[in-house]
Amino acid sequence: MEVHKDQFVDRLPLIEAAILEADFVSIDAEFTGLTADGTRLLAQDTPQERYEKMRRSVDAFSIIQYGICTFKRDGDTWTAKPFNFYIFDSEDVGFRNSRFITASTNSLNFLRKNGFDFNKWVDHGIPYRNQSEIESGRLENEANASNHKYNGKELSSADKRFAERLRKNISKWLQNGNTNTPLLVQTNSHRQRHLANDEVKDKKYNNFLYVKLRDTSHIEIKKRSEEAREARAMYDYNRPKDPLLNFGKVIEYIKRSKCPVIMHNGIFDLCHTVSQFWSRLPGQWKDFQEMVTDMWPQVVDTKYLAAYHPVLKSCFAASTALPPMFETVNKAFAVSGTRIVIPEAFNRYQGEDAFEHEAGYDAYQTGVIYLGFVHFVMENEEYWEAAEKEQIKENRPTQVEEFMQLDVLKNYYNKLFVMRKIPPYLDLCAQNEEEKEGVFYLDKIPEGMAQAAFELLYPELKPIKVRWVDATHAWLFTDINDGSAKFSGECGQRVYPFLPGNPEEPVAVQLGITEDACNMKLYTYSQWRRHPDYKPQNDHPTPSTRAIEELSASLNQQEESGHADSPGGDNVRVTARVSTVDYGADETIPNGGASFNDVGMDVPVSFQKRTEQASASPSKRKPQGEDQDESPSGKKHKH
Repeated sequence: MEVHKDQFVDRLPLIEAAILEADFVSIDAEFTGLTADGTRLLAQDTPQERYEKMRRSVDAFSIIQYGICTFKRDGDTWTAKPFNFYIFDSEDVGFRNSRFITASTNSLNFLRKNGFDFNKWVDHGIPYRNQSEIESGRLENEANASNHKYNGKELSSADKRFAERLRKNISKWLQNGNTNTPLLVQTNSHRQRHLANDEVKDKKYNNFLYVKLRDTSHIEIKKRSEEAREARAMYDYNRPKDPLLNFGKVIEYIKRSKCPVIMHNGIFDLCHTVSQFWSRLPGQWKDFQEMVTDMWPQVVDTKYLAAYHPVLKSCFAASTALPPMFETVNKAFAVSGTRIVIPEAFNRYQGEDAFEHEAGYDAYQTGVIYLGFVHFVMENEEYWEAAEKEQIKENRPTQVEEFMQLDVLKNYYNKLFVMRKIPPYLDLCAQNEEEKEGVFYLDKIPEGMAQAAFELLYPELKPIKVRWVDATHAWLFTDINDGSAKFSGECGQRVYPFLPGNPEEPVAVQLGITEDACNMKLYTYSQWRRHPDYKPQNDHPTPSTRAIEELSASLNQQEESGHADSPGGDNVRVTARVSTVDYGADETIPNGGASFNDVGMDVPVSFQKRTEQASASPSKRKPQGEDQDESPSGKKHKH
């Protein structure tokens, strides 16, 4: 069932009843983007570090479509009721000000190719307010520039200068009397647009000013006519026309139901849900954990279940993406006779039409997959025989609803799959960060040593994935699940067989294993983070301009020698794509600007001249195996 803005209040009782009677509810969301520009996801991120990166992305993008599907058992049949909602704020429902929405072009293109109706989103999207906004008495943009605050925190010195400069420019603009021409203001970040928007709402301007977005890096401040100002003053903009016209009501109903909430690869779905419909995201991961478990005590990520439950990971070893798992479960249900019916009023997804990547349909798929998981584990004879041998004190249930609350499944609740992280999940209930088994930091690597040498020196850790920090330090990621600490320590004893005069000397010469390798030291994840030499920026090396020039020179030399690594042997032209070097997370281009890489432009001639000069000098060897993964695009893929 698709619910529009003008239907929402009338259908709230139907939505409420479906949620409160459900045995479980599944959700899905579509966004204007996924990962903020410049965000670098590192496998060694702590929960707090990864949360901060996700928080920046949540601040940058928005949910524009939300899907829920309720599942209720009725005898031998399950009844599914899917709902699909477009989410859009607009002033015509009585909000005091508009929100700013930023988007990834890749994400918008992806949604459009999958049938997303942007006209319907704007015309029929449902407004929302989270509890923080409701408690404030009026919709605010999480800022108060006049008090030097943003989201409850002190502004940075740069933002303070921006706010002060803005006030002076507004004052000068008003005093000049030429207010028929808008005041053009450059804003280089989402935060600065918030600050400008809140500044013009200050009482001293008496509701005469408003902000209009001109482009991605500029806003216009305009003056209202006396008639427009009086008309707005007569209208109560502190509350919507109908307090029930708020999508946050749906989230409240799910909280009241106290049933499991199912999502697939849902860490961003959850973060955005909290931010837009529940409360401002706190600064600390531990506070977010408390907030989420209070809102929804049982959160289930089917991607995590498929990857970690001993029964399920053998069933879905080939793929944990949403469509193939849905197909597998559907085939199994067809054989077993398990029936899932959708009532006629909700039968939008019964037919030949494709609805993939519509939030309501993806929520339905997610719920069916979870139900399949429950049946797979419940009916697995080998699992229960092993459980009996291990004297697990749980009787095998006969009802699916009972089974959902047993430890055999609940032990996997509140854990969310996270890509590019070791371990690849975040635990909503973990109180302290645990040792990351299989993650090591290798210190004092002799320059010139090949990374293949690591597996020779540490054969017990094979296979080893390497992420270089610089030429003499690297993170090592292995499949070790227990006992990482026993491998830590100096490397001297392991190096001796490769020193001159020993049988392995030829291999040592080839791989660059020298006597200096005896000084190498391997640290576990927690040992290194407690080490006196540890600095957070070690995880985020920022190369100098010289390093970029050397990399460009190296590419030029490859081009000249005909060994450039490009499809079909085509020559490689040095462009700003050398920016794939691992910049630090803080070294980002402001939202208002664009890099040459963003628009596919060649680097300026002046830069090319510098790279040509650099190509004349020997280039420094780039560490082998350096992780060059790019930040994920804004596309919402359910993999």
